[in-house]
Amino acid sequence: MIAALAAAVVVGRFIGDDVPGAFGLRLGAATLATSIVWIGVTFATAAEPIERLASFYRKIRPAGPGWGPVAKACGLEPIRGEIGSNLLNTGLGIVFIYGALFTSGAGSSTRRSICGQRRRPASHRARGSRSGSWAGSESW
Repeated sequence: MIAALAAAVVVGRFIGDDVPGAFGLRLGAATLATSIVWIGVTFATAAEPIERLASFYRKIRPAGPGWGPVAKACGLEPIRGEIGSNLLNTGLGIVFIYGALFTSGAGSSTRRSICGQRRRPASHRARGSRSGSWAGSESW
């Protein structure tokens, strides 16, 4: 993970801000570099011992066809049929998180406080007034 992070930072440094679409290029290049490093490190390092995988499987009981051999090594029946509900729960969690982010961001973009009152930017406050108070009732 550290190697992939370093690769993303190094690759991102090669694309300057003067390049059109620099953010998109940096993001794509960092994603590609991270993927290449992760795959390389995965094949270059040794696999976890079966005892460690079995200990993890007994505690967590993850679903999926890839855990079948580990379940058999533990003497347990592999869990089936949870992938669909897990994907649904993941999708609902993503919708909830992004919904909360967009909802909270909408309040700041319309310059409304949590209480629903309009806030004046610091540049529109009258000089000598209390910080954050209205200088008058005029609208802006």
